Order: sequence, then C-alpha cells, then structure tokens
Amino acid sequence: MFTAQLLEAQEEQVHKVIMIDSANPEAFPQFKTTREHLEFVKATFDRTILAGGLQFDDTDSDDDDDDDDDDDDDDDDDDDDDDDDGPSSSTIARNYDVGDYTMSQTRRSSVWNSPSSSTLSSARSSTASIFDTNSPLSSPGPPLGGYPTEDSDCSSDCDELPVMKVILEQIKTHIHRGLDLISCVKPGDLFLPGSKSDFDAILVKCTTEPIDVARTYGGHAGAQLIETAMREKSMRWNPTQFRSFKSIPFSGDHDGAFRPQFVEELSSILRECIQDIE
Repeated sequence: MFTAQLLEAQEEQVHKVIMIDSANPEAFPQFKTTREHLEFVKATFDRTILAGGLQFDDTDSDDDDDDDDDDDDDDDDDDDDDDDDGPSSSTIARNYDVGDYTMSQTRRSSVWNSPSSSTLSSARSSTASIFDTNSPLSSPGPPLGGYPTEDSDCSSDCDELPVMKVILEQIKTHIHRGLDLISCVKPGDLFLPGSKSDFDAILVKCTTEPIDVARTYGGHAGAQLIETAMREKSMRWNPTQFRSFKSIPFSGDHDGAFRPQFVEELSSILRECIQDIE
C-alpha cells in the first residue's frame, strides 16, 4: 500500500494494488517496550521456522521427542493450557464473522499485553500503531545486536552451516525491519478519514490455518489480536476505502506462499488479477 502511495506521489497512475496475505498495519497497537518488540521478533522467527519455512538437519529428526526444543514443548503445552486458562485465540476467531470490517473496528487494542480482555474492544486511534519510532523505548537497535544470543533457542540452528546461518540471519533481519516499518503506521496514515483511493485492491488471502501463538503469548492481548486479524477475510482492510476490494482465497500459508507446490496456483491468481490491465 505504501508503494502505491509512493508511485502516486511521483504522479504515476496506480490501477490496482495486489496484497498477499497482508493485514492492515493501522489496526495494531504499539509495543510498550523494546524488550516486548524483540520478544515478538523472536516469536515470529520461531513460528516461521516451525511452520516449515526451513528444514534443518534430518539427522536430528529421530531425536525430536527427546530434545529439549522450546518450540515443540510450547506447542505441546498449548493444548493443555487452552483448557486451563480459557479459550484459545482460534476459538476467539470463530466467534465472529470473518471479514466484517465494522466489527473489527471495535477490536483495536491500545496496548499489546494488557491483562484486561477489554483491550480487544478499545479503539484508541492515538496508540494504534504497533510501536512509535519516535519513542526512546522503540529504538531496538541493530536487529542482530544481542539477538539471538549464544544462549538463545536458535543458536544451535545458526551453527548448522555457514549458508544456513546467513539465511537465518537474513530472516531475522527481515522480520525485525518489517516490524520496524509497520511501527510508523497510525490510523489515517494510509487513508485520511472519509477519503477513498482511486485504485482497486485485491487481497490474496491464505486460507491455511495459522499456527496458534505459543504458550508464552497465549494470554497476550497483542498476540491474540495478530492471530485474529490474520484469520479475517479482509485482514482489517476497509473495503469502502478502495475503488473496489476483493479477497481471493489461496490454499498456501503465510510463511510458505512462494513454495514450489503453490507456484501454479498463485501464478494463476496473479494472472487473473492483472488480465484487465492494459
């Protein structure tokens, strides 16, 4: 969406914006501390690997049940904790009509980890960006500085091979910078209230169920908000702010949309999206 704005600022004509499983960044709250930001960077990285974004040394697969892998332990514990601590975020997501933008407007949280469930229904636009880049608390420094540490969960993975280490570092950098980019987005940054764009918007929506948040973040309002938005048909985009808006289902998952098995389907969808553009 920002690319469209940049092009329009250069007096280029934008006919259509195509997004692949991209949620509206205006919907998310700010981080309270740098540590919270880094925790989400690490959690996102761990979930990307867990989702199958990378495959590690197969020689370790036979020992998976015996290894002290924090991600696997967290996933196993999720099933138990959901029953003890209340409904999981996937249960929450099923309790409303996905894609209903009007309902989603009342579920914006002003903070990530407030213990009150009412944060999911607050709509304080002044604090609705993921984190404020002008705040001293939101300057986490270089993405690889201090993360991961030698004691972190992925340190052994980073030592697999030089090439693998580079890939892992690039993924972490991408995640860190992605969150940093989203941080500056506040309600009204993409569209002024009451305004409407002159282009069409197409959301290629992954229909594969996202991975539930780890036990550590199961009761975290911000983590639940992310999961909720990622399951919505419109992913918090307001259809009325575009010339037209269309959500197209896609069988891939968010972290693996460009894997070989999805190339044919995704290519077909993209061809369909641009066939009416001269």
